[in-house]
Amino acid sequence: MRKVEVEVPGERVLTEKNSRTLVTLLESVVSDGTGKRAAIPGYRVAGKTARLEGHWRGYADDRYVGIFGGVAPATRPRLAAVVVINDPAAVSIMR
Repeated sequence: MRKVEVEVPGERVLTEKNSRTLVTLLESVVSDGTGKRAAIPGYRVAGKTARLEGHWRGYADDRYVGIFGGVAPATRPRLAAVVVINDPAAVSIMR
C-alpha cells in the first residue's frame, strides 16, 4: 500500500453537518454499543457492526457472517478497515 500524494477527485454526498452527526453516531457504536471490542485506548474510533443471518444469499441456516467497518481516529481518519468473520460463533473471542 502506498500513500496518495495528489488530491483524489470526489463529490460531497453529505453536508458537513450531517457528516459530523453520522460520525458521532458511529462513535457511539464503539463506545456504548455493539462495537466495543473495536475501541482503541487514546483514540476516537467510529464504526458499524452488522450480522448477516443464514437466509442471506443461501448461507447455511444455522450460521451467520459478522461484519465490522470503522475508521480511526474519528476526528480525522487515517485508517479505515472492514473485518468480516465467517461463522463467528466458532471463534471463542466473539463469545
